[in-house]
Order: sequence, then structure tokens, then C-alpha cells
Amino acid sequence: MVNKARVGFTRVYADFSEAEPISLVSVGITRFNQAQFPGIPSIQVLGQFRVGPLPIFDVLTGINNNQYSDTLSYTRGRHTLKFGVEFKREQENFNVDFFQRGVVLFLSFDDFLKGNPFLSVAGSGILNRNFRNFDAAGYVQDDFKVSPKLTLNLGLRYKIDGPPSDTEGRLATFDPQRYQVGNPPNGFVLAGNVAPQFRIPGVPLVSNTLLKTSDYNNLAPRVGFAYKPFGGHALVVRGGYGIFYSRISNEAAVFSFTNPPFAELGTSFFPGSFSDPLPHLPLPSQFPIAPVIPGINASGTALTGAPISAFAIDPNLETPYIEQYNLTIQHEFSKDFVLEVGYVGSHGVKLLRRVGIAQSLLAPMPSATS
Repeated sequence: MVNKARVGFTRVYADFSEAEPISLVSVGITRFNQAQFPGIPSIQVLGQFRVGPLPIFDVLTGINNNQYSDTLSYTRGRHTLKFGVEFKREQENFNVDFFQRGVVLFLSFDDFLKGNPFLSVAGSGILNRNFRNFDAAGYVQDDFKVSPKLTLNLGLRYKIDGPPSDTEGRLATFDPQRYQVGNPPNGFVLAGNVAPQFRIPGVPLVSNTLLKTSDYNNLAPRVGFAYKPFGGHALVVRGGYGIFYSRISNEAAVFSFTNPPFAELGTSFFPGSFSDPLPHLPLPSQFPIAPVIPGINASGTALTGAPISAFAIDPNLETPYIEQYNLTIQHEFSKDFVLEVGYVGSHGVKLLRRVGIAQSLLAPMPSATS
């Protein structure tokens, strides 16, 4: 009997920031948040050049991983058994400058010289998060020598991939099933552990991870075999099948950190003036702001608000997995010549994908009048 335990800790830290040698004031541009970000926006002539910072550049992030694993091996007769457990605790803290300096686009160099921008984009909001995850797994494996000709590999793994939560509940998403035409908050929900200073009256609270249920049925069986039909090493047939779960990581939560009510992304087409080219947004200190989808409510009152774009997380999200299978035949023709023919396949299930929600499903079509 052999027991192996392992404890590990890893840390990744990154800090990127702009030097900002050129200020807005020096080139005659104003912006709503110039006190916080005095540098120029990203000025781009499509297909030619860019001046200024990247749209998403300032990044301060620290990721801590704490891991523990323990494996027990035991051999008895024709069985070689292995048992193991794994635990992982992840802490991911980050702050990102998401379009807060803005982007100004010109269609041509001539438009740039004339100061006629085509498009401008700016962002604002609460853009720092402290994600926490907890993962756990356990497995058992038996390498069973049935006979001199046949060996079976049998295993079962159980895995829990904990979805992320934020220490202050700064997670929001859009749930189409909660959407009501003209009735704020129009389907937006907040994490259940949202801090008091971030709560908004009327916006429902859901789970800390935004998901309706946790995915606790991730059973992953594995089976394999090696068979020598004639004994010896001349001909060997091998095959196997297994299910392997793929951790979602924090990708979905990271993409949603710019969702209302914690952030806003504004766009202006043909803003007209290069001295004031960017959308006027609230300052980060003014967030969160109750999301309002422009339209008409049930009583006929017009609802005004900025156009809203959100990266929604499916509240029924489940862990994706891959089915892998293979079959190989190996024949030893001579001491120095072996021919192997094999088939290897895989099949993805519940894989992540992005789907655009049709606007026609969220708002009624305008009625025709004669």
C-alpha cells in the first residue's frame, strides 16, 4: 500500500498601466472622466495607424490557487487499486480599464486631419471583482488482470467544478424568462450576496453565482482494455472510453463584469466634434445604476434610458464534457517492425456557445395604423 499526499500553492500577479505622456488638455479634448484618466483616448484611422492606449489596457490582477491531493495505491492479487481526492480553492482579484479612456475612430486620414470622427466608444462603471471558486474531485480505479491475455482498466471519477462568486456580489445578468415589456428592471437580476451599497430596489436577487442550481452530477466513468488473442506480443488489441469534464473557469463571469447595473458602454456615431467626441457617461462613483430598457410600459408611459447591451449567463448553465473513445490494433511482424492501426474519436456535450437573443422575442412589434 502506497499513500501520496501533495499540497501546492501558486500565485500569478500582473500589473499593466499606461504612461499617458500626452494629456487630453494638451490636444484640446474633453471627456467626462478626465480627472480620473487624464490621458488621450485611443485614436485610430482604420487600416492605417493608432495613437494612444489600447481600449483595454490597464490591468491589475492577482490569482491564487491552493491545491491539495491525496492518492492511495493498493495491490492485491490481480487487482491494482487506486483511490484519490483533490481539492482546489481559487482566488481571482482583478481591476480592468474597460474603454474608460475611450476610442475615437476615423474612416480616413483626410477625416483625421479635418477632425471628423466616424465612431467613438467609451465605458464606465465598477470594474473590479474578487472571484472565488471551490473545486473538488474523487476517483477510484482498478487495473484488473483478468487473464494472461486480458487486462481491464475500470475507473470512476466524480468532479465538482464550483462556479465563481464575487466577494461583494458584483455579478449581474439578464434572464429572458423574467423579462416584461416596459417593466423595469426588464429581466435583470443581481447575485444573492450583493453588498448593501450595490443593491438596487426592485432588482431581484438570485443565487450568489447567478445559476439556478449547482451541477453536482458530474460522474465520469472510464473503461479500457488490452487483449492479446493469441498470447505473446505479436497481436494486441486495445480500446477505451471515458468521459472528461471541462471546467468552465471564470470566463462567463469575466465577460459579464461590464453588465448593467455595474457598468455602461456608450457609442456615438458621427459625434461631430473632435473636441468633445466621446459619449457622456456617469462616473464610476455613480454606479450601480438601475437598468432601464427604452420602450413603452403597460400604461403607455415612455421609458427613457441608454441603449443596453449585456452578456447574459444562462441560469441553467451546466459543466460541459467530452466523450473520448479509441480502438487500436498492433501487430509485431518482426523484432524491429510493428504496424499499428487505430481509430480515435471525441464528442463534445453541453459545450459553451454564444447566442444572440432575438429582439423580436423581447419586445412587441409596432402595430400598423391606417
